[in-house]
Amino acid sequence: MEFRAAVTRHPEAAAASVAAQRRHEEQSVALLEGACRRLHIQPVIPLEQVVVVLGALGGSLSLRAAMDPATDVATLAAGVMTVMFPEPTE
Repeated sequence: MEFRAAVTRHPEAAAASVAAQRRHEEQSVALLEGACRRLHIQPVIPLEQVVVVLGALGGSLSLRAAMDPATDVATLAAGVMTVMFPEPTE
């Protein structure tokens, strides 16, 4: 709740942050489009959504690993990637 209050008190900063995040996401989508095309991979959800999910997953897994070093981040991330990017059909 406090975070929301901080954002509403500084809408210019929030807008700048969102704009920067969206630019980063657009660049990530462009990179993934090229990789998917070269590898003949079709993601199961639109790449724009993949990028948002991966960003959220990365943040959450980092926090989890910081609290619980036994967390196998690589295995969890690989499992999610396998679901979002199934084997090529060609």
